[in-house]
Amino acid sequence: MDRREADLLIYNSSEVATLAQPHGRPHLGAEMSDAGILPRGAVAVAGGRIAAIGSLEEVRETVIVGPRTRLLDAQERLVTPGLVDAHTHLVFGGSRESEFIQKVVEGLSYEQIVERGGGVPVTVAQTRETRFEDLLQRARVVLRRMLWNGATTVEAKSGYALDTAGELKLLEVIRRLDLDGPVECVPTFFGTHDIPVEYALRRDEYLRLVVEEMIPAVARGGLAQFCDSGTAYPADRTAALYAAAQSHGLGIKVHADEFSSVGGAETAARWNAISAEHCIHSSAAGIEAMASSAVIAVLLPAVPLVHRLPGPADARRFIARGVAVAFGTDFNPSCLVESMQLVMALGCCTMHMSPAESLTAATINAAHAVGRADRVGSLEVGKQADLVVWQVSSHVQLMERLGGNLVSSVIKKGRVCTVFEG
Repeated sequence: MDRREADLLIYNSSEVATLAQPHGRPHLGAEMSDAGILPRGAVAVAGGRIAAIGSLEEVRETVIVGPRTRLLDAQERLVTPGLVDAHTHLVFGGSRESEFIQKVVEGLSYEQIVERGGGVPVTVAQTRETRFEDLLQRARVVLRRMLWNGATTVEAKSGYALDTAGELKLLEVIRRLDLDGPVECVPTFFGTHDIPVEYALRRDEYLRLVVEEMIPAVARGGLAQFCDSGTAYPADRTAALYAAAQSHGLGIKVHADEFSSVGGAETAARWNAISAEHCIHSSAAGIEAMASSAVIAVLLPAVPLVHRLPGPADARRFIARGVAVAFGTDFNPSCLVESMQLVMALGCCTMHMSPAESLTAATINAAHAVGRADRVGSLEVGKQADLVVWQVSSHVQLMERLGGNLVSSVIKKGRVCTVFEG
């Protein structure tokens, strides 16, 4: 076979965490503890994809390192796949900073703040008044910071307009962000994030609007890959929603059991959802159902901290039952967490996950949770060259620090996007 000249060669690493998936599915159980560590590994990139991985000698035998090859000395540092943030509410207008004061000074829970007239409806009103370009620019700045923190793929939900034109606008913003890059955005329609105030006494009518107008419009425009649903409607009322989503080619996600056990995990399993998300209060029966249906648990370690919720989700229960665990930031107006580094560290410190399990949850399992594991989430020949070089020498050291930014370089589709020294 003809050897191809590499565009980029990353060499002189301490560890390359490949997260390779020979089975082609998410890592389950004990597999989550295997990060595929390659000591002193090298990675060659050509045409935006991984062309070779192994020892420097093995890589040089596979590709040509020529005059046009960019050399990136990892300086005996850790190299991993680009991080995948599997759950965000990226696009919205306005601010809910007053609620932060209510939480940290008055000690109110998120549910108490909602009872006082705060929460999602406040952001819905603000978002409806925000111009497309302003929404775009604001989300673009957030994505840049996420990239600086090592995230190269980000799931993004709508859900802060709750009317047809507004939800389509939010999804158009997400599509524009994805086209502009470099961060890859995976769009999710979330029209039942809440009940809009104008439908407070017409809940059935709003659900019909979502099913009969919003979902078909989203599908016609090719604006979403998934449809999410939360607790705005009880599980026995959402069958029409999930059926409509599936009939229009959208995958299913479920906001499950965040504030109490309401059968969210069971619903996700019943509808063969790709993921159930939050899962703080999921029942043992729900976890068993998820395992049987191969539903991924997208856990959000930062949420209990910022919302003063009991928790976090018991990751060990999911892992023990063979449910794949993935991570997300849950970036939203009341959870302004942009760092998957922080999320991984919290996975270790508050969920009792090992460093390798946390890294798995933020890479290959998160990639499966957003339907992109065929291209991102692990370092394997032929996949997109999404990588991070870190200012530490091991994946264990990466998890030890809560706060700060340990990124040295971020590479997306073979292009070096950011370089930091320290």
